[in-house]
Amino acid sequence: MPDNYYLDNFNTLVEFVAEHYWQLLNNEEQSFYRRYQSLDTPAQRLYIRLLSRRKSLFRQSKLHYEEIGHLDQAAIRLEQAGLVAIDPQLDIETLLQLFTRTDIQHALGVKSQSGRRAQLQQAISQHPQALAKLRRHERIIAVLEQQNFTVFRLLFFGNLYQDLTAFVLRDLGLQRYEPYRIDTDTLPFRSRSQLDKHLHYYACRELFDTAAAQGTTALLALNEQLPEPAADDHALQRRTEKLALAIARQLEREQANDEALSIYRQIVRAPARERLTRLLAKAGDTSAALALCTQIIEAPTCSEEFQFAAQFGQRLAKKNKMPWQGQATPTAPATTTITLPQTERSVELTAAAHFQQWGQCYYVENALITGVLGLAIWDIVFAAMQGAFYHPFQNSPADFNDPDFRVARQHLLLKRFAELENGALPGLVADNWQNKFGITNPLVSWRHLNIEVLELAIDKIPLNDWLALFEYLLQDLRNHRNGLPDLIFFPASGGYQLIEVKGPGDRLQNNQRRWMAQFNASGINHSVVNVEWESTVTAHA
Repeated sequence: MPDNYYLDNFNTLVEFVAEHYWQLLNNEEQSFYRRYQSLDTPAQRLYIRLLSRRKSLFRQSKLHYEEIGHLDQAAIRLEQAGLVAIDPQLDIETLLQLFTRTDIQHALGVKSQSGRRAQLQQAISQHPQALAKLRRHERIIAVLEQQNFTVFRLLFFGNLYQDLTAFVLRDLGLQRYEPYRIDTDTLPFRSRSQLDKHLHYYACRELFDTAAAQGTTALLALNEQLPEPAADDHALQRRTEKLALAIARQLEREQANDEALSIYRQIVRAPARERLTRLLAKAGDTSAALALCTQIIEAPTCSEEFQFAAQFGQRLAKKNKMPWQGQATPTAPATTTITLPQTERSVELTAAAHFQQWGQCYYVENALITGVLGLAIWDIVFAAMQGAFYHPFQNSPADFNDPDFRVARQHLLLKRFAELENGALPGLVADNWQNKFGITNPLVSWRHLNIEVLELAIDKIPLNDWLALFEYLLQDLRNHRNGLPDLIFFPASGGYQLIEVKGPGDRLQNNQRRWMAQFNASGINHSVVNVEWESTVTAHA
């Protein structure tokens, strides 16, 4: 990458924020931006280099950046701009952390093998001359204004777990992004109050580990500090509920079940109701636990929650000899066992080769059906929706894995499904394959798809089956993108079948069972094939 890659990326970030969110920035943050912009290129480079590192204190003699040139001059310009402090007042303990054990020994004039570090630090702190020798000709640089840059990062990325390294995949040419629209009408942050609440949330998250170590009282105090999201701030709602769930789960570990129950009752997000149900059952309130299972089955927030309620409710009712009107256990899928010679290929590819003698069989797993949906609704995935996109380099909209995704785009999806019913699917898939190939899409795995299999699947799978598959995927994108069968088989006699392959000792996972239940409900041909190896069968015989 060119020498200026990190400078260009930093400028992209701060200039985007200044352009789109200037009115949300306070005086200090605006001043930070102006002072940075006033710097020459070497000073900007040095500031970004230091700001991007985990530490905030540096010995200048340890900094080596050839592209910066005269580092002394760049540091002075940064100090004049108030972005670093040179030789700040530091306590001895902090100062000595910047120097190695060998550095301290040399200043004290002792042999390299003598003394532990703690003893050496105590010794030099009592010898001003040795301490002065240690610092002689050494400039200490302290980076300032990190908090102001944190605000810029949050406004750009929409979170604080990403940083400038997020640009690397783009810079290396490994990812291309859809050019979706970001403007005043779609910006996620709309007010300073909203921004401050997000900053406050991240401050609370930083306190979680400490609170967990301190116990129940600290956890409850942290829960009380969580910000109250505005009704339309779904991103903050998701974040605070996740943190509240973590707090409640930790309270369970502390045996503070009543306090955990109180928090779970305030949370909509899964698995709050699952945890609540389990605690009620543990406390002996079977009737309340079963009633909650029924509520979940009638209005689940996701497929995982539904499956839990159906299975747990049935077991709990049976154990306590109580009536149960909940969901029955799904019918087991048709299962066959075949014996094959073991090869160096995976069990899925070995099974696919076996079925080739009766038609065409491909290993597609989660790529085919999700990929066709992604190509069919490409423009809807990247539609300009309020709060969906924070910056130009996102793999997917911010709400993609949440129920909000479908709700916000329901009008677009209804229109698209009507178009699909009128025969638009082949054209949409072909056009987007040609025009979007290689652009990142959360539903499309380009390296696991090929156009020949796509065209064959669209030709052989009835439209009503595609619509049923799409509908189920869209019900819960976070969970339903996984668990699809390994193979798709097109017999020479016609039709198709989805086949889940299980090698020796492997069993169906919960997400796979959910898909099987959906196939049964939609009349989609599917089966499970258990593979045994010939050598294993021979050994058993």
